[in-house]
Amino acid sequence: DIHSLKYFFAYINADWLISSNITDYIYKSNWRKKFADILNQHVCYLQHGITQNFQPSMNRKAIRLLIGATEREYYAFAHDPDYAYTLSSRELRLTGFPRHDRLIEKAKKIRTPKTLLVMPSWRENIVNDLDEGTGKRPYFPYFKFSDFFKNWNSVLQSEALRAAIANHGYRLRFFPHPYIRQQLCDFCLDDETVVYDVGGSIQDILADTALLITDYSSINMEMALIGRPVVYFQFDGDEFLGGGHWVRHGYFDYRKDGFGEVVKTPEALIETACAYLAAGCKMHDEYRKRSKDFFTFTDQNNCRRVYEAIKGVIRIPQN
Repeated sequence: DIHSLKYFFAYINADWLISSNITDYIYKSNWRKKFADILNQHVCYLQHGITQNFQPSMNRKAIRLLIGATEREYYAFAHDPDYAYTLSSRELRLTGFPRHDRLIEKAKKIRTPKTLLVMPSWRENIVNDLDEGTGKRPYFPYFKFSDFFKNWNSVLQSEALRAAIANHGYRLRFFPHPYIRQQLCDFCLDDETVVYDVGGSIQDILADTALLITDYSSINMEMALIGRPVVYFQFDGDEFLGGGHWVRHGYFDYRKDGFGEVVKTPEALIETACAYLAAGCKMHDEYRKRSKDFFTFTDQNNCRRVYEAIKGVIRIPQN
C-alpha cells in the first residue's frame, strides 16, 4: 500500500525508485512531499511503452536513468534537435524493455491466438482530473457525447464485425485505457464482449491476441514485437497530435513507420478488420519488415542489460 508505513520505510531508505510508471501519484507520493528534504533516490524509469510521440511533460521528471528499446527512440530523446528534451546520453540506456523478455516467451507458446483486442488510448479533454491519492479519475458525465465515445462505441456495436468474429472463430475483447475505465457504464456492451480487468496480466492478454485495434497507444509496438497485426483507428489524428492531447507529433509516423493500416472511419476499420479475420490474422510482409528493422533487441536479455545499467551508475554493495 503506497500510503502504508511499510511503504514509507522502504521508500525513505531506498537508493533507487525503479518503475514503469512515473505518474505523480507514484513519483511524487505523499511521503515524498512530506520528506523531500531527506530523500535522495535515483529514479530509473523503465517506461510502460516505447515513446513514439513527443512528450514534453517528461522534462518535469528528475530521471537518473531512462530505459529505451529502439535506436530511433534513443536518438529522439538524446540527440534530435526537433524534440526539446532535457535528457541526454548520460541518462539514456538502450537496453530493451525488461517485460519484452517474457512477452516474447509467452507469445511463442500460443501459436493460434483467437482474440481480437480493442484497446483505445484516452483523451485529456473528455475525462476529469486525476486524483493524485488514488491514481484514478472520477466519472465524467459528458464523455458519452464526445466523438471518441461515438466512434469507439460504433465499432464495438458493429454487427458486421461481430458476425466476422463469430464466423472465423475469434472472440472480441475490450481493454480501455485505465483513465477512461470509469466511463465503462456508457458503453453498450453485451455478454459476448469481455472487458479486461486492469489488475490482470497485460502480458497474457497480448500473447493471446491475434489482431489489435488501437489508435495511438504504444501497445501497438508490443504487438509488432511478437509479429501480430495492428489496425490504427485515427479519426482525430490532426487534433490528437496537434495539441488536443498532452503528446505531440514525434519521430514515429503511423503511416510510414506503423505496423498496420491507418483508417479514419468506423466503416473502414470494420472492413480492414474483417479482411484480417478472413485471412487468419496474418501480419503483412511490409509491416513484418518494419517491425524487424525497428527493434534493437529480441534476444530476451533485456532484464540483464537493465540490471547492469543500474549497477553501472551507482555501485550496489555485494552481500
